[in-house]
Amino acid sequence: MRLALVNPMFTRYGGTDTYEAELARQLTALGHEVSRWKLAKAAQTYGGGVWAICVDKHELPDKASGTFPPDTQFVKWDQLWERADLVHLTTPHNVSMGYKKLLDTPPGHLVVTFHDSVEVMFNEGTGAMEGLMRIASRIFFVGEVWMRRLRQQRRIPHAEFDAKARYFPHPYTRIATGRIADADPKRVVCASAWRWNKGIVQTVEAAELLANEGYRFEFWTGLKDPQLASFVQTMPGWKHCRDMGKWEWPTDAPRIYDTAAYATNMTTFGTSDGQRTEYPVLEAWDFGVTPIVRSCWAHQGKAPRSLGAPQAGIDCLTADDAATLANAVRSGVRFSQDAFDAALLPHTTVGLDIAAEYESVING
Repeated sequence: MRLALVNPMFTRYGGTDTYEAELARQLTALGHEVSRWKLAKAAQTYGGGVWAICVDKHELPDKASGTFPPDTQFVKWDQLWERADLVHLTTPHNVSMGYKKLLDTPPGHLVVTFHDSVEVMFNEGTGAMEGLMRIASRIFFVGEVWMRRLRQQRRIPHAEFDAKARYFPHPYTRIATGRIADADPKRVVCASAWRWNKGIVQTVEAAELLANEGYRFEFWTGLKDPQLASFVQTMPGWKHCRDMGKWEWPTDAPRIYDTAAYATNMTTFGTSDGQRTEYPVLEAWDFGVTPIVRSCWAHQGKAPRSLGAPQAGIDCLTADDAATLANAVRSGVRFSQDAFDAALLPHTTVGLDIAAEYESVING
């Protein structure tokens, strides 16, 4: 059986990797074919958002546009199920133009993925979400909190929802097998995007607190908010940091992580976003680097653990402000590669699990 994923075209760090691209990489490694399609009807306005899962069917010829990569392929809603045995919508709120036709004439097999609150709550009260979930064969969630919330809303019957809903953590394809070189206990790296909700300020403040103790803080990013960047660089702690600039995954990952002792990720949202482990945390685990995250991102033993989420004191340290972040770095506490490997396992098998779901749907 040949599965072809369509539209894995999202980016991170200025490179080519996010949830969809990571999943495409995993499925390629399993022997499935990965290609790119967009909905011609919605592409210019809404940006696409469809993967078609094909079983030995011909693909449309390229219709390259100046605004899309040359290997992008375009289909219309009414052509989609002629070309694919299963269609996977990954950004449903962005391709709503074709929904009425889709709901009025139920197609073949359909899978939908919801990533965050915008997608879960879109068109609330219009019946579009309910109709989409009713005709879907599977409903995938990246954040467990949204899966729970949507179930509680009873927008489709619980029995039907439970039969279809599946949670998958962020997929990750490993490029390292633990520590490449001996760690420098005073080297701290941060690979988060420079945005206000990424907590860059706390890491800069921690650099100021540790300035007289020989610690080195490095910032690597491909995405910068100009306002945040200019603000951060006026902070007193910035003079103790090194901005290493733009990097792309996976090419530059070894340079960032191979000798670091700690990787900070002070993202300010956590339990409200389903504790979806961020890629810098997965990369740190991959290279044997201890991540330091906010307590709301780490499982504390007070609630059911999200599959793939970090566990405080087992595979990560936690901090919620500059002072506790500095103390975490000072502590010298680090964890074994066995713990990191175990934490990565749910992420590295996402492709296998989703492929099994696809085949289950296609085979009935």
